[in-house]
Amino acid sequence: MLLDALVELLRSPVFPEDELEKEKKRLIGAIRQQQDQTSVRAYEAASRRIFPPDHPHHRVRGEDRIARVEALRREDLRAHYDARYGAGTLVLVVVGDVSGAGILDGLERRLGDWKRGPGPEIPPVPAPVAAPGDEKVSIPDKASADVVMAQPGGLARRDPDFLACTLSNAALGQSSLTSRLGVRVRDVEGLTYGIHSSFSASHIAGAFTVSLSVKPDSREAAIAATREEVARFVATGMTPREMAEEKSSRIGRFKVDMAANSGIAQALDAALYYGFGVDYLDRYPALVERITKDEADAAFARRISPDAFTTVSAGTL
Repeated sequence: MLLDALVELLRSPVFPEDELEKEKKRLIGAIRQQQDQTSVRAYEAASRRIFPPDHPHHRVRGEDRIARVEALRREDLRAHYDARYGAGTLVLVVVGDVSGAGILDGLERRLGDWKRGPGPEIPPVPAPVAAPGDEKVSIPDKASADVVMAQPGGLARRDPDFLACTLSNAALGQSSLTSRLGVRVRDVEGLTYGIHSSFSASHIAGAFTVSLSVKPDSREAAIAATREEVARFVATGMTPREMAEEKSSRIGRFKVDMAANSGIAQALDAALYYGFGVDYLDRYPALVERITKDEADAAFARRISPDAFTTVSAGTL
């Protein structure tokens, strides 16, 4: 059976040398291809300025990543597997027309004696201090440039105001077509091909990032307009209409996702991974609905400063 084969691969991987060499070549090729992309180079440089080398979100240079891949040996994969894999970190979600009892019996038979392995705890990581500055990454023969404006976001997925803070960001820059940044910098002033903002928030707080693509001669004006719009948003927050629209949109997307088995499975997996419990799916719409404008505005303003951006531009500048 396919399931038995998958369980065998999970419990008893052999890491064939020939497959490892193929994967190394594939990864090295992908890294080299990425290094010619202005958006990748800008983001990687910004992460190096924001996060110290020992931080999980620090991104080393492309040549260093290639060297690390080239140095990997089968013994390294085996050591990583032994240290990280086991029943203690396994989350399995099954959604569909299945028998719960049958699934549990099958899991007990196949995985009941598997080693527990490490626990799911993730140690805390100190938040970095903002490092405002400007950097240019030169890449020849590029018609457009990419700009990344980033700062420590200070937002983790389990923070009580995660939903409020990300709701604010949705109004500011989630969409190039309808958000504040998109309307101002793209539509009204015509300074960018596309612009959006986002928080990186898992168990460990990541960066708040505004990414935009520009013509090189529009770069300075686009950065200035973006910074000005972020400052205005921090000062005034969302309008009541934006608040209502963003809440309705988020709840609506969630309900659409829940109409498919894959959407339910993904939502359950995330809820369990972050320790919210299975009933989080039932509670989620009400959690979004009860967020107030004041809560959302305050959550965003506590974390984001228009003067704290590290700005990296990549292209033929």
